[in-house]
Amino acid sequence: MDSIEGNALLKKVNALINRLDQEEMVKYFKLDGYIRVNTYFISPFSLITIKRGLKNFLISWEMSENGWKFVFNNNACVNFKGPLTSQTKDGKIIHIKIDCAKVECNSEMHYAVLTRYFKCLDTFYFMVTEVDEEFELLTNPLGSVCGWSQLKK
Repeated sequence: MDSIEGNALLKKVNALINRLDQEEMVKYFKLDGYIRVNTYFISPFSLITIKRGLKNFLISWEMSENGWKFVFNNNACVNFKGPLTSQTKDGKIIHIKIDCAKVECNSEMHYAVLTRYFKCLDTFYFMVTEVDEEFELLTNPLGSVCGWSQLKK
């Protein structure tokens, strides 16, 4: 198995996530492929949701071997900085993983918006993807975001 860093696919992935052409996505990503940023699992096919939702604010985003950087209007920046690893099989990307110990940002508001998108897409990923029983579902439960309390027995 290869990686996108090792076979120069990283430039193609950046061009692809900036265009967000679904037909091109199918050429490069496995259908059950994912992008994981810390504990958030995101289907690459869901990236269009982030792009549409942020179209009036987002200037650019780019993945590198050092993480995933989002640049917004007014010089706001959110950088999920950490090592990027990936795995490909049969020429298609299985996963891209970014593990960042600390997010670098100069706008808490933009970070909060991205985190909310990531949580929603994490939930969506597990709703539409088959996973084995050992896999931890809903790594970011909706209840913790909404402030719901557990039902008492």
